Order: sequence, then structure tokens, then C-alpha cells
Amino acid sequence: MVFFPFPHQGHFNPVLRLASALHAGGFAVTVFHTDLRTPDPTDYPSDYRFVSVPVPVPTDLVASEDIARLVMELNVSCAAPFKERLAALLVEEEAGGVQCVITDVIWHSAQAVARELGLPALGFMTSSAASFRNFIAYPTLIEKGYLPVQGN
Repeated sequence: MVFFPFPHQGHFNPVLRLASALHAGGFAVTVFHTDLRTPDPTDYPSDYRFVSVPVPVPTDLVASEDIARLVMELNVSCAAPFKERLAALLVEEEAGGVQCVITDVIWHSAQAVARELGLPALGFMTSSAASFRNFIAYPTLIEKGYLPVQGN
């Protein structure tokens, strides 16, 4: 199983807890991660594999409070390096070695890449039910003209 958590604590931990549960069930675990949050391999079982995915985003954007822009920029900038590393992993593994890619639901570009490479891809919702409701309402808010916010 390949996991790709979003690099914020509240997203990273739930994805790695899922990885741990599946690992306990006998699945091999490969964790893709960005340099924005590099896990310490000594905190995880020794047979976990860690693969860095470079995402060159401006440091001022990472430090900003513009989360929507950061999410969009991370998705755009990670697509090519994620594809490169996932394709390399597929070549390296025996046929059928990667069964599924599980990403934080925010990584829509990584999910698209996995499907493009012929792998099942699942988005894992790491936030609360209230946050999920916001995701569901978002298209309606755009359709009704409430978003994007105009003026103050």
C-alpha cells in the first residue's frame, strides 16, 4: 500500500494511523511525503519505506494563511514528481506489488496520477464531519455566487 498524507499534522497523523492498522493486517507500507513534513523513520516499523516527493512552493506561501492557494499550488507542483516516483516504484516492485494508493483527500492530483498509472486510488478524509460538510457545500456556494468572496 502506498500512502501520501498531506504535510500538516492534523492530516499526517490519521493517514499514518490507517497505514499502521493495515500494516498490522499484513500489508507492506510505503509512505510518500513532501519535504514540508519529513517523517522520522525511527518512529515507524523498520519495514516501512519512505519516499520523498519534492514540491517546490514559495516559502512565503507556505508561511502564509492562504490555505486554499497553498493546497492548489501543492497539488500542481507535486503531480509530476509524484508520478515519477510512483512509476519508479512500480518498476521496482514485482507485478502486483502496489495494490492501492491512499492519499489524503486533498491530494486530488496524486489520486489522478495513480489512476493514470492503472492503480486504484482512495482519498482518505482526515478532518471532521463538519469539515466534510463544507467540502460538500462548496460547489453549491460557488453556483450561488457566494464564492469566491467579493470585496470585504
